[in-house]
Amino acid sequence: MKRPWPLVINVMAWALAVPVLSIAIAYLGRTAFRWDADEKFFVLNALIIAWAALIYWYVVPSTESPMRRIGYAIMFVIAMAIVGSFALAVAFFAVTFLFGA
Repeated sequence: MKRPWPLVINVMAWALAVPVLSIAIAYLGRTAFRWDADEKFFVLNALIIAWAALIYWYVVPSTESPMRRIGYAIMFVIAMAIVGSFALAVAFFAVTFLFGA
């Protein structure tokens, strides 16, 4: 990877958006759409996974070697899982603080 900054910036934007999306979906689920908890969970995860897939597709460099591409994919999934777990914890506490249990 010659320039890691676009990847780092996109992953950090993704991590910061997880709490924002959680709060927005929790608010919309209570007011506009009357979603159940399962529907909120599905919508949030669909948005987050789709965004992560777009980050991988557009920012992670392509290679000639399929093994290197698989290695990049594995490292990307592990890094996104770690960053996502921290972002999910922040989202949980933010939604609990704003909307109660």
